Amino acid sequence: MSTAATSDAGISRARQRLWELDVECHDPLVGSCWTAAELRRLTDRLFAGRTSLDDFALHAAVVEQCSTRNRLSLALQRDLDQRAAHLLRRFAAAGSVQDLATLWRGALVDGEVGAALWTAWTDPRCDDTLRTCMHRDLILLQHGRVASLRGDAAERDAGLAERQALKAETLRLQQRQARWRSEALAERDALQAQLALLRSRVLAQDAEIARLRQTTPACAQPALGREQLVQRVAELSRQLVEARQGAERQRAAPEPAAEPVPPSPAVAGIEPGTDSRPPGLRATSVLCVGGRSGHVPLYRELVERHGGCFAHHDGGIEDNPRRLDAQLAAADLVVCQSGCLNHNAYARVKEHCKRSGKPCVYLDKPGAGSFARALAHCGRAAGSVAQGATS
Repeated sequence: MSTAATSDAGISRARQRLWELDVECHDPLVGSCWTAAELRRLTDRLFAGRTSLDDFALHAAVVEQCSTRNRLSLALQRDLDQRAAHLLRRFAAAGSVQDLATLWRGALVDGEVGAALWTAWTDPRCDDTLRTCMHRDLILLQHGRVASLRGDAAERDAGLAERQALKAETLRLQQRQARWRSEALAERDALQAQLALLRSRVLAQDAEIARLRQTTPACAQPALGREQLVQRVAELSRQLVEARQGAERQRAAPEPAAEPVPPSPAVAGIEPGTDSRPPGLRATSVLCVGGRSGHVPLYRELVERHGGCFAHHDGGIEDNPRRLDAQLAAADLVVCQSGCLNHNAYARVKEHCKRSGKPCVYLDKPGAGSFARALAHCGRAAGSVAQGATS
């Protein structure tokens, strides 16, 4: 056997047994090394039965059995040797009692109180002074545990108060959520009722439309598109203009034709041999509605060259339709190019001239020649309107 093994064996034989320690060492040793649950499991396994003792009575009974050699003390001895196996060699290497005290304080810092207590107390070099210091450290440790328990109790009370506050806040939030939910459900019911009412109205309107389509043959025809409506309005406008021009030609047939005037270079395109001189346009305000933008300068030059005032509105293509009413009110003579304006402007011109009695000529084709003939055709009416305005 080696020298190290012989030394360890000698130390092991020199160490005191559990029942060989002083009686006052058993209580702190048992309390530091085992919990009440661990003691209960150990005694139940040894004695093959579950004990009916409470934790304090069980602790006192185990402490009492540690003073003699028996099955329980031997089992506790083996358990202590296993728990302190890593400290036995460390304490065996200590050279003096001061080294043992240093190792004991280090074990206290590391939290290995029970194993260090068993190792130091059973070491043959442990004297009364070290044993007394260890008892004092245990008392201070117990006081610290009591203070810790007091602090834990304070923290527990604070945690309980916080939990109560959180519980109250949770209840308040739940009540608010329930109130919001009830309001949302009420709003949803109101919206559903409104939706049902709207659906019933739509169904009633659909039924009325179906009834009107069945009773009115024109309603059964497919609706015209926007372009088709524009073409239809333009066609009807041309027919109306042609009818009015025919009636005016019949009324103007007995009157002598005006002396032809050669066309001006600025109004090129007027057919020769036609009466295109607009007589009596002095102080007459002529409004041209519609037409192409390229012809507007020719119209303006023709009217102003004969003493009239010219104004133009494109029929709502780019100009503001609201401005048309003011221009119609300021005009003495209106030339409506029905083929180059929208339906709304045409209806405004027709309604205003009919209401006010102003002369109005409808042209279906844009051009300087047709514009000059229109002015020549209604020159007398324009002149009379201008003279009335001047007087």
